[in-house]
Amino acid sequence: MTIKAIKDFPEARVDIVFVHGLQTDQKSWTSEDGVYWPATLLPKLVNNARILAYESEDITVEKIWNTEDYLSEIANELCDDLVGMRSGEAAQRPIIFIAHSLGGLVCKHALNRAANDEDKKQVVESALGLMLLGTPYYTSANISEAGKFFRLAQQDVPGPDELVAKSQNLFESGNEFEDLRQNASLKLKIFFEGAPTKVNDEEFKVVESTVAALPDTQKQSLRIGYNHHGMSCFKDENDKEFKKIFTPLKTWLGSIPEPEEKGAVNNISKSTFDRSTNNGWQLGQNAGNVNGFTINQKGK
Repeated sequence: MTIKAIKDFPEARVDIVFVHGLQTDQKSWTSEDGVYWPATLLPKLVNNARILAYESEDITVEKIWNTEDYLSEIANELCDDLVGMRSGEAAQRPIIFIAHSLGGLVCKHALNRAANDEDKKQVVESALGLMLLGTPYYTSANISEAGKFFRLAQQDVPGPDELVAKSQNLFESGNEFEDLRQNASLKLKIFFEGAPTKVNDEEFKVVESTVAALPDTQKQSLRIGYNHHGMSCFKDENDKEFKKIFTPLKTWLGSIPEPEEKGAVNNISKSTFDRSTNNGWQLGQNAGNVNGFTINQKGK
């Protein structure tokens, strides 16, 4: 199992899932002074949420850029482990994904895979929101920007033709996610880094604002004033950059219906997926069985 429960709450009303980037384990979410905010900061601000962390050694430059479809393998692993942790009533909980860097590519593709697999469909049907922190959206027009991840990993940058060949799975995944997103009500928030990252003797922004934005989201993208590594690390709730993330998160959580009283009849809007007709795509709307939760006052 590659998903760990940071805060396991049996009566949770929502699952918040963290997916790291190139830095594995807790490093993507840990500040320089050792604050692992999904475990120390978030539980103080949000009650009744189960907080999970996906940890995989396969989110690497070698696996993401490869003519073999390792991206699907990693995405399937994320889906399978989520399904395994969400049995019974838990399968109906909304899911909020918070992803950093290349982990966002895994998240988007996991939703693609879930939409096309009956055994994994609960993952995409329950997806309420997706936060992307420094996640690139590559096309044939901007794929040269991907070379920055190789420089970040201190590896040789492939030539233009080789890079395009190794990026075909990323192109296909991006197009598929756009198709899914246009026919769904998935809440989406995109953040880009505001400061350069220093690698050896050079400094550069790994994911520029134009590369982070998906089609039609350029004006909605938000700047985090840290570099690529630091933009997902916060030491306290007073950090103004943290507030940029927590404010929409709080709004998403507040959109989940309040608990139904026992014995009351629940109106449940079930999502259905039909690729041939695109009818009934209501991602994140099947929360009728989900009870409410509390956001602590100091999280305002």
